[in-house]
Amino acid sequence: MTQSAIEKIAPEDLPDAGVAYGYLAKVYCNRVLPLDVYKSNAGFYIGTYSEAGPCSRESVEYFRTETAARKALAATQWTQRHEP
Repeated sequence: MTQSAIEKIAPEDLPDAGVAYGYLAKVYCNRVLPLDVYKSNAGFYIGTYSEAGPCSRESVEYFRTETAARKALAATQWTQRHEP
């Protein structure tokens, strides 16, 4: 996505943390992928995964444990990233 396309995204168009699909995966990769919990060297995060591998990190937060990340996802108590 070009810089001009990014600038066209209005704050009210950004989803809240309760979406069931990856917002960044949709906007930047044109993929509708379900949210789930994944692990990286920094910790657990909420993101998406495709047949090609990791697609997007959707959560601003990293969580110390998988359980904490799953609870945040289930309770929609996480923050949606606006850019990759």
